[in-house]
Amino acid sequence: MNKIILVKLGGSLFEFPMLAKAWVKWRQSLPPEKLVWVILGGGKAADWIRGLQKIHHFSDALAHDMAIDSMRLIEPYFMELFALSQNGDKWPTKMAPVKNWLADLNPDHENLPTDWSVTSDAITLRLSDRPIVERVIFLKSVGPKRDTSLDLAIEKGWVDDWTIHHGRKQLADQGIPFEWINLRLWSPEDSGV
Repeated sequence: MNKIILVKLGGSLFEFPMLAKAWVKWRQSLPPEKLVWVILGGGKAADWIRGLQKIHHFSDALAHDMAIDSMRLIEPYFMELFALSQNGDKWPTKMAPVKNWLADLNPDHENLPTDWSVTSDAITLRLSDRPIVERVIFLKSVGPKRDTSLDLAIEKGWVDDWTIHHGRKQLADQGIPFEWINLRLWSPEDSGV
């Protein structure tokens, strides 16, 4: 069975003008044959939904479903951006493709609460229990370039409540390595993967 790297791509990175270039360079730092599966953050679309809920007071379950939909909203852009990078001169043709796990995700079957205690961070960590996952990497817009521990991210408030109370334990129990990389600051010289 081929093992995969499960990547959470933070929604705020979609506002990073150098995202495609940074992604390609980061992806090239991995072994070319390595499969990378991605969970996309909801970014400003999810923030907008959070604001709407504060104004209109609709249920947490509805807000949660809308936030999941916001993750799907960015998917066509993601797939086009990275398809272009895969077919461009900068992307080795032997490189394994990127898969967006969100397309196959049914959050109702993942035993996660349907409220704001769960974000794309928690969904990514919840999915890490699949036997094919060998490592989890969060590509974010906060923190130092690399080597940010999940404990530091929790201490700084950079992750959701589910991750604080369950995600850390799940990773530890399964012995799955975790990395946090600030993709806005990362460069190939920082590669330790």
